[in-house]
Amino acid sequence: MTAEIPRGQRIRVGFDARWYNDSGVGSYVAGLLSAMVQMPDEVELLVYEDPANPVPLPACSQAQQIAVRGERYSPAGQIELAQRCREERLDLFHSPFYIVPLLAKCRVVVTIHDLIPFLFPIYSQPKLAMVKGGYRMAAWKAAHIIADSNHTAHDVEKVLGVERNRISVVHLAAQECYTPQGDSHDLKLLEERYGVRPPYVLVPSARNWQTKNLKTALEVLKSAKEQTRVDFQTVVFGPPDGM
Repeated sequence: MTAEIPRGQRIRVGFDARWYNDSGVGSYVAGLLSAMVQMPDEVELLVYEDPANPVPLPACSQAQQIAVRGERYSPAGQIELAQRCREERLDLFHSPFYIVPLLAKCRVVVTIHDLIPFLFPIYSQPKLAMVKGGYRMAAWKAAHIIADSNHTAHDVEKVLGVERNRISVVHLAAQECYTPQGDSHDLKLLEERYGVRPPYVLVPSARNWQTKNLKTALEVLKSAKEQTRVDFQTVVFGPPDGM
């Protein structure tokens, strides 16, 4: 058991930023860290990152950026992070993905974005078994779990057997670059370059679009268009292999 953290005390938080990349989880890492560095009075932040891929933090950030040599999925990485947690006297370690430091003595919080490996046949059986094992160990180790949605929280509770009081739902937020409507220049550019004109509905896609509910989203929009008789465009954007 770990000691309780007194209310109001500034805590030392380690964050595994080795997941920073151009994926959805990478965007989550960047967005969350940009908010956490604005809490210097509440959190003393230690950012563990891949030295070959550091996270661009604001110049005013007081966070310590620490290189971790161990690979994310490797035993060496597990041992190195556990040592860091102990030597740097962390109160809490946050992993933004399902790989957590199993040997850490401090509290561990993990964000689980979804349980796709349990719900869709996306991997070979050997890899599937390892990935599922990783999720189960994360659920066992974590003092608390953050879920992106109520649906994911329900899956974590039912599939991984986690008590509901150990799960908090924190919905994802759009970045500031997303606004309800651009200026006239933006709208003109959209029409000239892409043939897009208001009213339209924007639907994001991804390389693994089969597990992102894209098909259902398009079916719903088709049904809405037929039932409401509103003449809107459906615009799908994403990588070339995400359609």
